[in-house]
Amino acid sequence: MKEDKNGDTPLLAQFYPKNSTTLPKCIARLALSGWNPPPPNRRLQGDLFYIDVTTLEGESFVVTASSRGFYINQSKNTVKFDPAPRGKTFTTLPALLSSVRLTSSNYRVNFFLTQFYLCFFINV
Repeated sequence: MKEDKNGDTPLLAQFYPKNSTTLPKCIARLALSGWNPPPPNRRLQGDLFYIDVTTLEGESFVVTASSRGFYINQSKNTVKFDPAPRGKTFTTLPALLSSVRLTSSNYRVNFFLTQFYLCFFINV
């Protein structure tokens, strides 16, 4: 660490991480979808915005954020937008990360490792 002319370390240096461990990657890509903003008929049904997600396995899907929660819809970054929920059972989840966790096993493992690292190895 660089010292100032008095020989003291800067005050902000105490907040820098002492080791530079890289955390595991959980998601390959997370971005606002090109289908935003929702059309008026979808806004009346509670849709707020759409999120494109690409998992580490390479699967791409669109998550709908609605006034009821988050769900994965049937659109797959194609030319036609299909806002219907994917799968036979319609599940609205309270958090975006919960919907990603259902589809990606790599996400589940890496997110757990990240939480474990942040809880036990970071000096707060």
